[in-house]
Amino acid sequence: MFEAASIVGPGYKPPTYHELRGPILQNEKTDCTQRLQELRDSWQFTGCTVMSDGWTDGKGRTLLNFLVHCPRGTMFLKSVDASAHVKDAALLCDLLDGFIQEVGPQHVVQVITDNAANYVAAGRMLMSRYPTLFWTPCAAHCLDLMLEDMGKLDWIKETIDSARSITKFIYNHASVLSMMRQFTGDKELVRPAITCFATSFVSLQSLLNSRRELQTMFLSPEWRALSFSSKPEGQAIMRLVAY
Repeated sequence: MFEAASIVGPGYKPPTYHELRGPILQNEKTDCTQRLQELRDSWQFTGCTVMSDGWTDGKGRTLLNFLVHCPRGTMFLKSVDASAHVKDAALLCDLLDGFIQEVGPQHVVQVITDNAANYVAAGRMLMSRYPTLFWTPCAAHCLDLMLEDMGKLDWIKETIDSARSITKFIYNHASVLSMMRQFTGDKELVRPAITCFATSFVSLQSLLNSRRELQTMFLSPEWRALSFSSKPEGQAIMRLVAY
């Protein structure tokens, strides 16, 4: 928005509060509705995939999101509050069935959910109700569970814990963090991923890529000049990195 305004130059008059909440908002709503309708119209030619994902909000409510994917794109249709119900296979199957009816059973080719046992059972129940569709586990969730199991192996868990102690020490001390960025060329060691289990392995790769620079830093005169270098915590981190 600011880039667009700067292109116009001095004298640009921004829309008023009433214009933003009135005609401009309505125009955007109309445009969004039109684009969603184009997706709906394409379902009869290409078919579509129903996707469901559950999560818990800040108030502790269990919410189920329902989306539809097709070659033209993905659209969110609704969210259901399932806090008052037990998320067993029968409930999930009925919720997914109702959503399929809204979309149109003749359009739905596939249903994708996570790999929890209740979703697996619900998927099988759906396939028995609708012989023309099939249930597929979420590939991202499969990979996330694999990474979680790998992280439980003793030697991998020990490696991840060591890496966390290194990044925690560096990011908790401003002077060490500034020095790290100087030696690594402003690279960040902690790289958040979509899930916490993926984050651990992505951060491990980041540490490996910056291994030489970190070793150089902890063996440098600049590091020895810091008070942290003589403290037990700093010496322990230096040994982890340098040796």
